Amino acid sequence: YVYLTSLHWATAQMTLGATDTVATNTCERIYSIVMLLWGLVSSSALVSSLSARLISIQGRRSEQDRMLRQLREFLFQNRVDATITVRANRQAEKRMARKEQLRESDVHALHLLSSSLQAEVRFQVYRHHFLSHPFFRLCANISLPIARNVCSLAVDFKFLQHGDELFMAGNKGDEAFFVVS
Repeated sequence: YVYLTSLHWATAQMTLGATDTVATNTCERIYSIVMLLWGLVSSSALVSSLSARLISIQGRRSEQDRMLRQLREFLFQNRVDATITVRANRQAEKRMARKEQLRESDVHALHLLSSSLQAEVRFQVYRHHFLSHPFFRLCANISLPIARNVCSLAVDFKFLQHGDELFMAGNKGDEAFFVVS
């Protein structure tokens, strides 16, 4: 009973719960105060963490709502056909909901790196796809520095989603595309 009472008392102290057990000496009193402070700090940290997370989600959602409102307003002001408006809204909502892979342009810290280190990073990022093509694999076997240079200066990813067009009829073709999945 004494051990259960002490366990109950200690648990009540850690969770800021009340109990009818009272500290009877200085050590118990100090322990009680420490546990109360620890419970206060940990519960405050939990509440602030949850609040920050909810505010972040709400901020992201309000930004998406603002962008969709702006799209609808643009389409309305320019008297775009209702069926196209519905398709545009659906596609925008679908794409906003999808978590996309980070692109180089999204990572601003990459621009802080030296150009040689940027080239190495780009080669490491693109090498799997780059070396899967026989010509580029031969290039890398002959001279890895040249392959890195080609990869750094001439290779880029273009992420397409269902329904996106890579080529438009009548447009001049300035780039070569190597399709990977």
